[in-house]
This record gives sequence, structure tokens and C-alpha cells, in this order.
Amino acid sequence: VHFLNQKFPVEALVHVYACADVAVITSLRESLSWTAYEYILCQQRTNKGVLVLSEFSGSAQSLGAAAICVNPWDINTFAMSILDAL
Repeated sequence: VHFLNQKFPVEALVHVYACADVAVITSLRESLSWTAYEYILCQQRTNKGVLVLSEFSGSAQSLGAAAICVNPWDINTFAMSILDAL
């Protein structure tokens, strides 16, 4: 597991998204997460990653079928979702 809390140029970010096996995007209150859309768009046909997405995210309604939607306040279910994604 790598937590990357830094800025990336767009070209590098696309590569990180394409190589990532799992993306965990868990906002605690409603917000539109463009990151979730970017991650889905960068997935390769042969190496598809898994998106773990907060059900409070504004993108959860449109990406719900393509993601594991979780309540980030439910720690046990959240942990199991990450395990399922791996």
C-alpha cells in the first residue's frame, strides 16, 4: 500500500491511475469526486483496477455499478471492502 500525498503532473497521474490495483476515494460528506472518474477512465482492458468509493460522494450514483460503494463511517465494512478490492 502506498499513500501518495503530493502533486503530480497530469502525465504522471494518468500512469499512476493506470497502474493502481485499487483506488480508495472516501469522502465523509457529499462532494463530487472527479478523481473517481479519472481513475475509471485510466483503467486498461487487461489490468482493471478496483474503485472503493464513498457512498456520500456525488459520483457514487453514476459510478455505483463500477465501484464498491462504502459508508466510510462504518469501519468494519470499510475494511472488508478494501480486503475485497485487493
